[in-house]
Amino acid sequence: NDPNKKMNESLYEDCFYSRYHNVYFDKKKKLYYRIFVPGQDIEKNDKRLRKLVSNPKSISVIVFNKNFEKISELLLDNYKFNIVAFTNDNGFYISVDNEFSSNKNVNLPNLLKFRRLGF
Repeated sequence: NDPNKKMNESLYEDCFYSRYHNVYFDKKKKLYYRIFVPGQDIEKNDKRLRKLVSNPKSISVIVFNKNFEKISELLLDNYKFNIVAFTNDNGFYISVDNEFSSNKNVNLPNLLKFRRLGF
């Protein structure tokens, strides 16, 4: 009945097992983007579990056409991105503010930086 133990188990499962995240729709290009996070080989008692859930080592962006047929997939690795993303008229954007990345903006911690991915 220890809530900390249950939380730690949940965080471990989120890191260890692969998972899918939101689907984003680009109205202009009629494309769907889905973020996939591959599971990581990690210990259950790793102190970074909480941070690794939102700042994974690798992320894939899967691109689908309007019929949900997969047309592309891009692997983003080495802690360069996190799972915060959006679309607008200019395309698909994903955050480069992964806490484990050298790109992390330590001077402006409350502002996220994004990079547009060209598909």
